[in-house]
Amino acid sequence: MKRRDLKRKIIERAQELDIQDVYRREGGKHELLICQGIQVTIPRHKDIDTYTAESIMKALEPVLGKDWWRNA
Repeated sequence: MKRRDLKRKIIERAQELDIQDVYRREGGKHELLICQGIQVTIPRHKDIDTYTAESIMKALEPVLGKDWWRNA
């Protein structure tokens, strides 16, 4: 999965749920995304392997809903 697609999915789902507090902090090799207190680290690669992308999206399930990323 492309990094930009992963970020787009997360931000679009947050907008669907009317969550306004999605913050990004840029780093050298990673980007930190904070959504209602839950922090996930997104590696700064063009392509993110499926396992890593799923674990990032699964970590956001308490905020964005259970299995929201499986249907997207």
